[in-house]
Amino acid sequence: MSLIAGCRYLLVDAKESSVRFYERHGFARLGELPDAESDLTSMYVDLLPVARAVSGGNRP
Repeated sequence: MSLIAGCRYLLVDAKESSVRFYERHGFARLGELPDAESDLTSMYVDLLPVARAVSGGNRP
């Protein structure tokens, strides 16, 4: 994906009620945000496997 769009990872700050949704779609937790009043969890997914799947495995 980085050769196509210039990015490798997708980051989100997920509401606690949405964390399982993102995990089911391949996202991993980075950790809780330091703001004690926030219920957001930072998560990421590596886009390289997605790019390889879409391109038929021809991308590095």
